Formats: sequence, structure tokens, C-alpha cells
Amino acid sequence: MFRAKITLTFVILTSLLLGGVYLIMTGSIASSFEQDAEIAVRRAATIEEQSMRLDEFALIEKAEFTAVDKQLYRRMLLEEDPQFLEQLEAKYPQANNAVDVRHLAVYDEPLTVDKIRLQDVAKTSSGKRNLNLGLYERRPALPDLFLIIDQNGKGVAALGKDNYKWYGDNVAEKYPIILEAIKDNETKTTMWTWSWSESDDANFYRVAIVPIRPDPSKPAAGVVVTGNPIGDGVAKRTQRLMAGITTKGDDIDTVDRADLEAAPAVAFFHGERIVGSTFSTPQEDSLKQSAFKDAKILESDNPEQLLELEVDGEPYVGVVRYFTGEFEQPDKANKSGFIVLSSLQYATKPVGLAMTNIWLLGGAILLVGLIALLFFIQKFVKPAETIEQGIGEILAGNKDYVFELRDEHPIFTSIVQGLNLMSAYLQGKPMPDDAEKLEGWGELIGDSGGSSGGPAKVTGVQMPGMGGGSKKDDDPTDGTT
Repeated sequence: MFRAKITLTFVILTSLLLGGVYLIMTGSIASSFEQDAEIAVRRAATIEEQSMRLDEFALIEKAEFTAVDKQLYRRMLLEEDPQFLEQLEAKYPQANNAVDVRHLAVYDEPLTVDKIRLQDVAKTSSGKRNLNLGLYERRPALPDLFLIIDQNGKGVAALGKDNYKWYGDNVAEKYPIILEAIKDNETKTTMWTWSWSESDDANFYRVAIVPIRPDPSKPAAGVVVTGNPIGDGVAKRTQRLMAGITTKGDDIDTVDRADLEAAPAVAFFHGERIVGSTFSTPQEDSLKQSAFKDAKILESDNPEQLLELEVDGEPYVGVVRYFTGEFEQPDKANKSGFIVLSSLQYATKPVGLAMTNIWLLGGAILLVGLIALLFFIQKFVKPAETIEQGIGEILAGNKDYVFELRDEHPIFTSIVQGLNLMSAYLQGKPMPDDAEKLEGWGELIGDSGGSSGGPAKVTGVQMPGMGGGSKKDDDPTDGTT
């Protein structure tokens, strides 16, 4: 029973200690990690927002470089300059009319020349960090979308594939912001869903629309439109940036996967559609449900939302931001922006690892502690069991039994000595303080100085009824009346 009580007490105290550590780790410490994750995801969203703005400014810079070209301005107003039109008709005999002449003239010189210039820029900036490049040199050097549109919103020329399929189409019918830029004679940025032809899948683009004029005092002769698609590739490059990787490299597999795992995830959206992300398709579907159906982020009046989302059952803390001018869109189906997400499970992973180690260490301490506790209990109780066994021997009739304990605790050696004296006295044996009758006590009384091999000498111990007391003590009538 004694062993059980001591063991149970040890187990309870150890369990309480481990339980307290668990509550602390999963409470305040885990909350601290989650708070750090919230701060980190806010910071990452700000980095992404600034990076997107730089990309916008780069698109504007590339478009402006072409838009201020005096030759382009003159070619766009070709019908107002008959003499120049005749020169170009002679240069392009294959053209059927003035519109065709304008198309060929614009495509040949301003666009083609600028394309070559941008390709040269890409070569000279190869290997350099985007952060160290000017806006004109910033990658991607050549925008995926490079259009020249006239005053009426019709396409004049373009760089890229299938540029003849949409030639002459009224682009402004689908994108009225083109005519707004021409009318206001100022630069606009917006988001487009664009495809080169009806047979192509439409991609989501960030575009810059810059009026064509040699200086702001001139009326716009049309616009230059530059744009780059936003998709999975941009999301992965963004994740690289948030992981602190700023070196050039499009191969995502060359990056340490642990670095990317630690970086926040990114998802771009247009309305309730995910147009690019670092997630897999099933994860994107889960994110759409959590963000647009459950959290209803498009209905919020807050342009900077911090919220908890769930992706495939895993909790994330996310920050919602919008592209320039997109939050003010009256139609929520046209709102576009991005969500930066950080896994709370990953953020609190150190707590989980620490708790695993603590449970293992606690189990080891409990096991080793129990073994050590039982060992020392046994070592402490064994002399008592020996004494109990000796008492049983004497009670069974073995009056010559002598209690012997060597190298034990002084308490037990004193008890053993007392039991031997009591047994001898009760049997009428001579006491060790009788110098003439020490025969038979042997080593039980030790030497005069005591030794570590046996109990100390007990010479001079007074026993009831034995000599050594005063006469007053021997008087049976002392103290009576």
C-alpha cells in the first residue's frame, strides 16, 4: 500500500506538470505564434501590393516610351497629312487603302523597333535582380499585350500572336475605358479579360492605357495598351519574392521547397473566379467556397480584410487586397485582387513539435522515475522487512535469533540494536554494560570508538530493573505518601 501511494503520487504530480506545460504551449505560446503569422501575412500582402504597383508603373513606362514617339503620332493621323500618306502608299504597295497603310506603317517602325529595343534590354538585364532594374528594364521586358488603338477605339497594330485576327475590330466596345483615356487625355490602368481570338481561352491581364501624343498639350491620337497576364506563374514568382528570393530564375524547382513552404500562399481572383494561385485545383475550389461563399469577401466594405479561411480542412489566416481602383467597382463580379494566406498549422508547427518532444521526454521521465522510485522504496523498505522477519522468528520460538543489519540507515541500525537489547533483557541474558559478562555479544557491540561495520557500542545503557541507578531511584516508596 505504501509503494502504491508513493507511486500514484509521483504519477499524478508528473501528469499535472505535463498538463500544465501542454496548456501553456497550446494556449499563450500557440496564440503568440498565430499572432506572428497574422503580422507576417499583413507584411507579405503589403510587399505583394507594392510589387504589383511596380509592375503597373513598368507597363506605363513601356507604353509611354512608344506613345510619345512623334513618328507614331504622325502615322496615327495619316489621313490628315495627304503628302505623307502618298509617301507611305509608295512604300507599302500591298495596302488597299489608307487604313491598311496606317496599319503597316505603325507595325513596321514604332512597334517593331520598340520590340527590338525591348529584346535588347532583356539581354543586357539578364541575370540582374528585378529590384535593381529601372521601370523600362523591369521583367518581363516585352509585355505580353502590346496594342495600338486609334481615336475611335479600333485596333491598328499589335505585337504578339494572331495580331491580324482582331485588326480593325472596335476594341473600345468591350473596353470603354479606352475612349475615356482618349477623351481625358490621361493614363489609365485597369484589369482586362483578353484573348487574341475567339478560339483562345481568355486570360486575365493587368493593363496600362497611355494616350498617344508627343506632349500632354496635344490631343490624343489613340492609345498604346500594354499588359501582362496574371496567372499561376505570377503567383509562384510572387511566392518566391515573399520567401526572400529576389534572384532571377523562372524555374521554381530550383528553389528550396522548404523556403517556399514557409512563404505565404497567393491567390489572384476576378469576381468569384480564381485566375491564378500557388494552390492545386482542388485546393482552389475549397478556397473559393471558403472565401466567396462563407466569408463573402466581395461584399465587405473593408478594402483590407484580415480573416481566417479554410483550404482543404487546413486553417489559414488571410489578407485580402484589391488591385488599383478595383475595390470601387460597383459590380462585385468585376472586382479583382489577391489573397495572401499563411497556414496556421505551419505557423504553430514548432508548438506541435515541442509538445511531441515534451510528451516523449515526459514519458521517459515517468518511466525512469517510476523505476528509480520503486528501487529506492525497495531499498528503504527492505531493512524493515528484515526486522519484521526477525520478529516473526522470535515469535516462532527462535529465542537465539539476533537482528543483524550492516551498512544501513542509522535509524534501522538503532532499531536493530534496541531490539537485540530488548530480546536479551526479556530472556534474562547479561547486558552489554556488564563488563564481566560480554561473552556472547560478539561484534554486536562494536569497539569502543564505534565502526562502520556494525552498531555503536552500547556500554552504559540503563535498562529497567538493572543496576546503575541511585538509591533514591531504587526506593519503591519514593514519591508516595
